[in-house]
Amino acid sequence: MQKGTLNLIELKQLKREINDVIDALIKQNEHSLGFDHVFTMHVDIVENDDMYTIYLELPGVKKQDVYIFYHRSFLEIRCHKQKQCLSGQVTYRLVERNCGNFLRILELEKPINANRAQACMNNGLLIIRLPKVEEKRGKVRIAID
Repeated sequence: MQKGTLNLIELKQLKREINDVIDALIKQNEHSLGFDHVFTMHVDIVENDDMYTIYLELPGVKKQDVYIFYHRSFLEIRCHKQKQCLSGQVTYRLVERNCGNFLRILELEKPINANRAQACMNNGLLIIRLPKVEEKRGKVRIAID
């Protein structure tokens, strides 16, 4: 094995370890803010030349309990899911549905036009459309000072 290859492997391992530490710190911070880090919002991010479209599954979450923020290159989705209680005396045999406060932060590689962003929610599916900032295309002359 070449020396440069070994260094690359070591760097990739170090990167993985640093990412694990950062992920743990983020989860700790989310928990201290009252977010249950057990629940993960399932997400698909679709990108084309001029837009990101983000799909999040939020079953049982009401539209008025979802908050979306964009700051710098990060999209933050917060929501609250109410606990559904059954009336009368019941015994739960299995409980897998989550409730409480949830947070998902997504990093977008390219800047977006937040003023033109759109979001809609239907049957537990949140769809967020984020137009990218238009880049100047074609030939542009750059002046020399």
